[in-house]
Amino acid sequence: MVRALLAAGARTILPDMRGFGGSDKPREKAAYENSAMARDVVALIDHLRLDAVDVIGFSMGAGVAARLLVLRPPQVKSAILAGFGDYAIEEHVMDFPKSWPVPDSVPRPITARVWLEEGAKILEKGEMVPGHLASANLIGCRVTGTDPRVMVAVIRGALMQSVPAEPLQRVEIPVLILNGKADGANLKISGLLKAIPTARAGECDGDHSSTPYQPTFQRAVVLFFEEQWRLRGCAWKPQV
Repeated sequence: MVRALLAAGARTILPDMRGFGGSDKPREKAAYENSAMARDVVALIDHLRLDAVDVIGFSMGAGVAARLLVLRPPQVKSAILAGFGDYAIEEHVMDFPKSWPVPDSVPRPITARVWLEEGAKILEKGEMVPGHLASANLIGCRVTGTDPRVMVAVIRGALMQSVPAEPLQRVEIPVLILNGKADGANLKISGLLKAIPTARAGECDGDHSSTPYQPTFQRAVVLFFEEQWRLRGCAWKPQV
């Protein structure tokens, strides 16, 4: 994706969010509350003295981007929320495909808060639960070398706070909702399209893990941003 954006002439900035990469990794839930990651992005924009920014977030990053839309920093001119679905908005019920391993022990209805708590509990125990899709959280931590205690704090401090629908109604910049056609957990986006008056849907190939690597995804991202640059009459490309 970075190569595609650079080829389009964009300056591309990839921040390490708190809890990840080279950034500090607090283990306290409070460190991630109150849209902390989105506020970090605003601080970075101010620190770099950027005056026009187009934002793309995928999966958890889309949640950060959605909270950024709620904060409404004037430098953000457009946004793409990718790998993202209706469940991110206040208490929407998650509709998993029937073939997915979700045990009957999981409380119903399954909201994002319920599901994220399942993942947090598995991370706390540090043990795989056979036949439980939420064990993917522990697999992800082991593969990436992430501290499970940090991820628990991220889940409970940041991810379990649903994005409120009411302030999204005040979003005025163009927004693209972009999900892979095989991204089973993110096929429902009607709630997002209703909540964000400036949003429209895009389409590309891929499931949740493969979408960012798909040429159709990268093409859709570049085309959307190029459209925004033309509409703003940019003789130069803004930061992404």
